Amino acid sequence: MKYIFSTLLLYCCCFCVYGEIKIINHSAKVVVGDNQSFDVGVQYAVKLAKREVLEIAGTYLETFTVVKNNELEHDEIIALSSGVLNTKIISKKRFVEENHFGAEVEVEIVIDTKRGHFP
Repeated sequence: MKYIFSTLLLYCCCFCVYGEIKIINHSAKVVVGDNQSFDVGVQYAVKLAKREVLEIAGTYLETFTVVKNNELEHDEIIALSSGVLNTKIISKKRFVEENHFGAEVEVEIVIDTKRGHFP
């Protein structure tokens, strides 16, 4: 009886934890320094797009706040995003904004949240 109950509990937990595959088109724009090339800007923009897409797909958020004598003593916020990404660059463009040079990319990201996990 104990074995059946633990197996049933395990199956219920497995159904509560699920993931899915999402396809998201996203664009990101970054400004690069004077000594950096367009390709470096594209790399930064792709990293930014990946981070933003992971946050769109789902984020685990944990906060810890300590208040003593009506004063904030410690405040900690942890945000985690997890998933397996497959990224395809659809377009990349150069831009100049005021006196700054940058790169803008549009990417298609396939995210598999089943393979990533949260604590």
